[in-house]
Amino acid sequence: MTIRKNIIKIIIILIIIAAIVGWYFYYNPFVKKIDITTTGIQFRNNDPSGYFEEKEITIKGTYEQFLFGNKVDSFWGEFSVEGYDFTFDEKYYTDIFLIPQGGSIQYFTANLTESKRLGVIHSDAYLKELMIVVSSEGLIDYENGIIISAPAKNRAEAVEMAEKLYNKSALSGYYNGWNDWN
Repeated sequence: MTIRKNIIKIIIILIIIAAIVGWYFYYNPFVKKIDITTTGIQFRNNDPSGYFEEKEITIKGTYEQFLFGNKVDSFWGEFSVEGYDFTFDEKYYTDIFLIPQGGSIQYFTANLTESKRLGVIHSDAYLKELMIVVSSEGLIDYENGIIISAPAKNRAEAVEMAEKLYNKSALSGYYNGWNDWN
């Protein structure tokens, strides 16, 4: 009889420990410092001229990844793209909200009275591969818009990476007719 009581006590203790550990990971993210400077390729999707241009992307800050879906992953810090008047720095409430491998790149002033949006980002874990769909007058155009993929050395690599990241994202299939990558 005492062996059975001891087993029950051990099971109860293990359940309590599992609940505490689960609670901790539910509310606390895995934090990783990011320091990336990479070259990407900017291109216009479905552009018959084959336009592309190199762009340097710098990302320095903290990436927070939650184990459970209670909060979206986010990035805080510096984020800049060559040729765009859009640079995060510590003066702003800066956040890239990352829902399953995709999210919005925007920042807000400290008093939240002004915001600026670069576009939408799709990425792998910790922003090692990324695709940015640049916002034009507040609109996101996957089909014919400007896209930046990094790291990439040429247009073909950039298009391949954009397609791969888009197809992994939560938005995959959301935009009708956007299956032709070129």
